[in-house]
Amino acid sequence: MALSPTIKLSSGRAMPRVGLGTSKLVEAQILSNIVDAGARHLDGARLYGNEAAVGRAVEASKIPRAEFFLTSKLFMAELGPDAVAAAVDDTLADLRTTYLDLLLIHWPLKFKKGTVFARDGAPGDFREAWAAMEALVDAGKVRSLGVSNFDEAQLAPLLEASRIKPSVNQIEAHPLFPNEALMKWCLARGVAVVAWGPLARSARRLGSDDLELWNTAKMHSVSVARAALRWNLERGVCVIPQSTRADHVRDALAAVEGPKLNAQDAKLLGGSRLPGRRRFPDVVGVWPATATRLA
Repeated sequence: MALSPTIKLSSGRAMPRVGLGTSKLVEAQILSNIVDAGARHLDGARLYGNEAAVGRAVEASKIPRAEFFLTSKLFMAELGPDAVAAAVDDTLADLRTTYLDLLLIHWPLKFKKGTVFARDGAPGDFREAWAAMEALVDAGKVRSLGVSNFDEAQLAPLLEASRIKPSVNQIEAHPLFPNEALMKWCLARGVAVVAWGPLARSARRLGSDDLELWNTAKMHSVSVARAALRWNLERGVCVIPQSTRADHVRDALAAVEGPKLNAQDAKLLGGSRLPGRRRFPDVVGVWPATATRLA
């Protein structure tokens, strides 16, 4: 059963359910292996250092800008009230566009400008940064706002105090780390969930580590990657895998078409799963409230 290719965010904007990550990619890879393969939701970040390559690829495609959904994320040292607008202006110039479809705070941390891991202000206080982001929406430079890697304790204050509510929380979520509690908490509050790393470290390793997933993929005659992506999509979670192979990109985009997982699939891949672990251990205190969460 096919799913709608897009979801409606709380901002009223449509976002494709399947996007492609652009970290470490160069212009030729983005154009030939991602855009030409059909991807229009491109997930980027200031931290990746290649937004200019994304912009050149989009421009070279000759596809109208309106057909793309472009995401960027603010670096942890760019969250001062005066730094947000300047960072976004740089991103818009690099992407060769006049607006971002989605702007996220990359991590729930604030660093002092020009420092490495020097905390700036009270932990979890993003009110000034968020107000600066809201001003960019008012100015027409950004269409939707959100966060990345926030847990419930970090996102709740923004939901309560913000004028423009977070539309998205981009989090780690895959069959080996379902992140079920946070996913359900967000969706219940109208915050769309986008899974980064939805294939864990790799589809090959995911298949070898998860026999249930491997069997489900074979039963439906699809790749392990497609089965894993479909599992998240059927939970209501959007996905942003990454690949430099056009055939893998096309396979990922086809996850919205199917396969429809039956009740037995859902049981095996859902409620009876063993708790997993985050891909990266919390060694710098990113999640004081949920650092030890297993699922």
